[in-house]
Amino acid sequence: MNTHDNDRPSRTSEELDRELEALLAEAEETVGRLRREMKLRRENAAQHAEIDHLVDHMADAQVRWSEVRAFFNDVLHQLVSRNHGAEGEHKAGDHA
Repeated sequence: MNTHDNDRPSRTSEELDRELEALLAEAEETVGRLRREMKLRRENAAQHAEIDHLVDHMADAQVRWSEVRAFFNDVLHQLVSRNHGAEGEHKAGDHA
């Protein structure tokens, strides 16, 4: 006969239920913490991926800025050409 079984008082069904509920609550809290940690890790990984591609983004931005500069140069040349054309018309009208 095992003397250890006689030394330990038996627990009631309600006590076991309370212990199980406490274990479940602790497990759910742990799962929640783990999910939050996973979310943070994913967000950090996404940020690091974007940082790794920053050189590519900057290269795209430089290309775009050069296109903007070319556009403004073209507009400026067109405006200057119009102004010179309008000045020539005024001068021709003055001589008539």
